Amino acid sequence: MLEGGRLNYICKRTQVKSCKVKKKVLVVEDDKVNAFIIKKLISDKFEPEFAYNPEEAKVAFKRNDDFFAVLMDMDLGDAEVDGADLLKIAKADKQFSHVPVVATTAYALDGDREKFLKMGFDEYLSKPIDKVELIDLLESLEASAG
Repeated sequence: MLEGGRLNYICKRTQVKSCKVKKKVLVVEDDKVNAFIIKKLISDKFEPEFAYNPEEAKVAFKRNDDFFAVLMDMDLGDAEVDGADLLKIAKADKQFSHVPVVATTAYALDGDREKFLKMGFDEYLSKPIDKVELIDLLESLEASAG
């Protein structure tokens, strides 16, 4: 069985009409269990690529492998850089500034959604992430991306 990235490559190279190339989502998540869960939730429809720390996320921003969305954990276990800091870096990059960034966080208090939107995030999902809500959101962002 081919992994999503390899299948996408084959579809692009051979231009097979029956292939549906999955759109790529950058998932910035330091917790391996959460990353595994997100992969299970979205990999049927989308191709997740993971950045497990701020440095990997910065490299992915610069590389910009045609991501149509970013799922950004707010608490990356790094005292110096969090999701809000990485959002500023992503939005400052001209090649990446158009990519919608979704805050994913365990913060689920009243007013948190508005707080994250004011920070500049395009959307917000609280953990534990609901599969239907996540897929609906990604499909909406995919449709907006064209």
